Order: sequence, then C-alpha cells, then structure tokens
Amino acid sequence: MNAEDAAREELAPDALVRIVGANGAFVARLVSGGDVPPGVVAGTKGWWASGVEGRANVNAAVAEGDSDMGGGALFSDNRVRVEQLSR
Repeated sequence: MNAEDAAREELAPDALVRIVGANGAFVARLVSGGDVPPGVVAGTKGWWASGVEGRANVNAAVAEGDSDMGGGALFSDNRVRVEQLSR
C-alpha cells in the first residue's frame, strides 16, 4: 500500500490488516512504501489459502465475472477497503 495512503488511514507499519472486497476478505500483514502508486493496494499471488490465517487469500476479495474491456479476468482491478486488526 502506498505509504501516504497508509498514514492517512492511520494504519500502522507491519500491522495485521483485513482487505475487504466485493466477494469477501482476507488477512495480511501491511507493507507500505513508495513502490505502490497512491490509491492502490497491491498484493502478491501464488500462496495457497489453506496455509494462511482465515484460510483466504487475495482471491477472496476479487469480484466474480469478466471485465467490460475484452472479457478478461477482474483480478487486477477491484475496489477494496483496508481495516487494521492489530497495532
């Protein structure tokens, strides 16, 4: 997450957060910095839901369906909310 966005939302560095999207949510550790553009939350892919807290990964926050541009997957463009779980 962009560092300025995290500070504005009063999210502590390295905090446990819940990322909430159209279909559901998943829990992750917050990493903030300048590598992510403002207004963007980026996540890694490639980890199994069964091995993480809550048994959910980034796929839980992704909307179902096809994009309106070319009918591709929606996985790269979803609105989410970031909620801090611990400080």
